[in-house]
Amino acid sequence: MDSGSSHKRIQLNILLVLMVNGAMGAPLLGPVRETLQDQTGLSRGRLGLWIFVIGTLGSALGLIAGILGQHIKRTTLFRIGVVLETLACLLLVMAKPGPGWLLLSLAMAWLLLGSARTMTNTGNGIFTDIWRHSPHTGVILLHAVNAGGKLLAPLAVLAIGTALRPNAAAFTALLVLLLIGSWFWPAADVDSLKQAEQRQARPDRPALPRNFAIWLCAVQFGFIAGSEAGATAILASLMQTLRNAPAAWPWPDKWPAAMTAVMLLGIVLGRIVFMISSRKLGERAILIICLLCGFAALPAALATHPGVYVPALLLTGVCFSATWPAFFSLAARAYPAEKTFLSLSSAFFTAVGVSGCIYLSSAVGNETSRLPLAFIASTAVMILFALYLFATPFGRRLESAELAAGGDTTAL
Repeated sequence: MDSGSSHKRIQLNILLVLMVNGAMGAPLLGPVRETLQDQTGLSRGRLGLWIFVIGTLGSALGLIAGILGQHIKRTTLFRIGVVLETLACLLLVMAKPGPGWLLLSLAMAWLLLGSARTMTNTGNGIFTDIWRHSPHTGVILLHAVNAGGKLLAPLAVLAIGTALRPNAAAFTALLVLLLIGSWFWPAADVDSLKQAEQRQARPDRPALPRNFAIWLCAVQFGFIAGSEAGATAILASLMQTLRNAPAAWPWPDKWPAAMTAVMLLGIVLGRIVFMISSRKLGERAILIICLLCGFAALPAALATHPGVYVPALLLTGVCFSATWPAFFSLAARAYPAEKTFLSLSSAFFTAVGVSGCIYLSSAVGNETSRLPLAFIASTAVMILFALYLFATPFGRRLESAELAAGGDTTAL
């Protein structure tokens, strides 16, 4: 494959890793999650709490390692992350889910995954460099493929079943192949990306940003990603316990996984549409459209007829589609010298938000009758991001970065 200025081999490898990351939702995906709850003897609320604590700790360790090794380039940090992901999946393959000390291997795997995701998140910064004339197009492309992986997760459950270990074995095999591929990136392309990173760096940059606005910007990724994760994690439980499959549906027990796939399909389609239209739409316009689609969560959760809640779930997925990548691109324009920190810190706050909102939806939905409220509550977390973006001077200030770009949307 051509290794010219478009860095095709690097792009393909990163895209495939992010696809696997998207599909690796087994501990969070409803059907697998319900099986884990039965095997471990944990309630929805307690399992959500453990996911929150361990996921946050793992991501914090990844953030600390990245900050301490800030001289390490983004391409190297990404490849280290793939190594850690592979090790985490191996632990899941060897795990035997059950109560008590048997939970230790699951906890260690989740800890490693938290650290790994922080480092592979540098793929966002790499893509803004590769697609330097239209960074939001590149980052939305990256997340479109990631969403495609999320769509494969419930499909994998349909094919493999709800046991954790067979799913982990499939991901391990894929990651081993991608890990090998990542260490054979063309040297000239890696070198050009390192040079681009060096041009953006500031010699006097402190280890941690002293600008409060940068930290506040990074926190928003927690609200964005957490909202999606909490809603996705609780959806299958809602469908499994409170919504009956239509009579024409041939596999009633797989209706929850199918409905999860519908919402994830909305994410995939939204990202594809916004990636294509990004040549005309700026980041801010994309964010407004996505946030407005969040109101579809109300009929998605409250309606009892599939003719209403199925299309509403698809539209709710659009709300989650391009919000994260469009905002990352907007932040990277505003703070180009902080791309590595934004990549690492956005992964950390994403993990905090994901774990926190999974706990939120789990706690609210611990009583079966409150599962619709849990879905709505998690989606409503996106309101906090909307308030930051449109009602604070910090969020409004980011608009100047988009306007300064001058509408150049020509990809490399």
